[in-house]
Amino acid sequence: MKAAKKTEREKLRDLFASVVIGEKSYFEDERTRPRFCFDRLRDPEFTFPAIGGSRLGSVSVTRLVVIPANPEVRRLSIDLKPSRGLAQLHESLETHGVNVGSDRFTGVQLRFCFQGTTRSRTRTVSLFNPNSSNLTDTPRDRLIRRHLVHWGIDASSRRAAVEASALQAAAH
Repeated sequence: MKAAKKTEREKLRDLFASVVIGEKSYFEDERTRPRFCFDRLRDPEFTFPAIGGSRLGSVSVTRLVVIPANPEVRRLSIDLKPSRGLAQLHESLETHGVNVGSDRFTGVQLRFCFQGTTRSRTRTVSLFNPNSSNLTDTPRDRLIRRHLVHWGIDASSRRAAVEASALQAAAH
């Protein structure tokens, strides 16, 4: 496929992916697509339910990075005290001029507190879109990642399922 302008090439690429493969976003760069979905944080009733047997005691939002609809403000980074529910978080955001319903959340720090008395019972996890986190491959971080997938915050598992089906369709 040839085209003079980049936008035309991208349209041709997406058209090819849509018609032949069946998935318009098949050729998009993974690193530029948001991995995390922070929509759960918009629900004041959400309580971060624990997976059975995980010994998770509580989860607190300790930092939220927001891109407001106001074009004069590039980004807001709000540090919060731990152990506040999402209803109190929404009240704090509203007092600082953040519209929870329409402003875009681009990053969050979550403080996980597990049951026990050891020093490693707490873990603060930083998640930023498009694809940045401080999670590693330790047993504790794998458990945290399972929770993030369970809550719908880590959207990478949904994307992998879509891409696998698109790849199978292209093979036939």
